[in-house]
Amino acid sequence: MINNDALEEMVSVIQDGHINFLIGSGLSSPYLSTLGTIEKLLTELECKDADKKVKKIIEVSIKKKFFDDVVLKNSDILSGDVNAEKVLINYEEFLSFLIKILLKRKSTLIGKQINLFTSNYDIFLEKAIERLNVDFNDGFNGRFKPLFSTSNFNKIFLKKSLQYDNRSELPYFNLLKIHGSLTWSLNMVNDRVEFSDLNNIKGIAEKSIKITNAIDVKNDCNSIEDIFKLVDKDAEFSNEMEEFLKSYQSLAIVNPTKAKFRETLLDKNYYDLLRIFSNKLEKESSVLFVMGFSMADKHVAQIIIRAIDSNPTLMVYIVAYDDDAQEAIEKNINRSDLKYKKIKYLAPTEKMKKDGKKFSLDIINEQIFSEIFNKIKQGTEK
Repeated sequence: MINNDALEEMVSVIQDGHINFLIGSGLSSPYLSTLGTIEKLLTELECKDADKKVKKIIEVSIKKKFFDDVVLKNSDILSGDVNAEKVLINYEEFLSFLIKILLKRKSTLIGKQINLFTSNYDIFLEKAIERLNVDFNDGFNGRFKPLFSTSNFNKIFLKKSLQYDNRSELPYFNLLKIHGSLTWSLNMVNDRVEFSDLNNIKGIAEKSIKITNAIDVKNDCNSIEDIFKLVDKDAEFSNEMEEFLKSYQSLAIVNPTKAKFRETLLDKNYYDLLRIFSNKLEKESSVLFVMGFSMADKHVAQIIIRAIDSNPTLMVYIVAYDDDAQEAIEKNINRSDLKYKKIKYLAPTEKMKKDGKKFSLDIINEQIFSEIFNKIKQGTEK
């Protein structure tokens, strides 16, 4: 367990603060692969001066790897895959603690909402919130053909009693998927984002299976140069590859590269979501918990750094999976000249290390949010 002083500080910040989370792919592992290597390889490929045909073959191979390992497995989350269920239960427990914290905290001046910003495309958060049967806002409005708009996040949920007409604000989540989602679908004709039930994934999967000449991209492949060495000089960019790429474009996601913002139809929504993220961090007495996120996304890291420099009341807690993860995060932020020293790292304690524990979501629940809730609960019962 983290030390008592750190817990007391977090309790104090949460009691009177606007609560925000930034959630990365690390929380959905080990069921879904993290995106670090994929992002690195696609970025290196974009910058590589090489034969166009070879680059296309490698692009298909990397995106096929990403689709098979990350995108396609989301269908299994819906169908009740046993391994997915373990991760889903961890998400449910995490969100359940947050709702209980909102209900127990003392302040009545701050809204009962928590902003969940995530770079993940997966559906774990939506599925967990739905199973908990709590209110949430994912930016969609409508029933038969729900449409996405960032303006839909400017809402609160109220409940009115039948007898006395009293109103009370309900606890709820704003779910803001800053890199898009597998539940988004692009309507190119009307230039809008519609809700998707994952049916398009099946069609892409059928085209992925037909590709027989893709390069086998290994999980431990660290350089695009290593992949170029695997390309046969007589390799051909097949019709199956072309069909897969066309089908892949229907995914309303920002492809994991450093130069993310090039899909013109999606640019507006993505920039709007980043603007909302920035605005939330600029609010007085705000707190941001960063979990499962490596800070390799420079767009997001710069927003956090600017917010810390301009908002002395902002508190940022970064939960690092282990010591290596913390070291990597510190390198990605790379700022020793911050005006306000408002970043605090929560890394595994020496006792946790001896017990072989790292900050996966189940351990975060056990060691951090369970303890925060218990302290808030004890304070309200005095």
